Amino acid sequence: MLDTELDDVVASLRFGSVAEDWAALLAAQRAAEGAQPPPSLVPAPVFPQGPGGRWCEVARFECQRPGCGWAVELDTDPGPLPALVLPAGCTPDDVSAAISAGAEARATEQREALERAFREHLREVHAEDPSGGAH
Repeated sequence: MLDTELDDVVASLRFGSVAEDWAALLAAQRAAEGAQPPPSLVPAPVFPQGPGGRWCEVARFECQRPGCGWAVELDTDPGPLPALVLPAGCTPDDVSAAISAGAEARATEQREALERAFREHLREVHAEDPSGGAH
């Protein structure tokens, strides 16, 4: 990059005052604090093999109803993502996007399977309809 090109890039950057930048940071922080994740039927997992973190092989999702010992166990390493199909001349950003899309699809599939299992359990064992009557 030539010095003149670098000068043009630097000139195009918008630098706000410290007060403006601080106000924008605080506004973003307030917005993030106000954002609530959508409610889920699925509780946070426990790891029956102990506090091994990412090295645990199984994540257990336990029913939170008192006295109920039902749980769903999920393999924490479902294996590699399916093969990527990329066009000729793809960029590193294309590869990253394809990997992210595959991981997001897998996570969605796992979440939906867990939610189905919890819905069925709540309906069959606890006589609850977690969908609020909608099927």
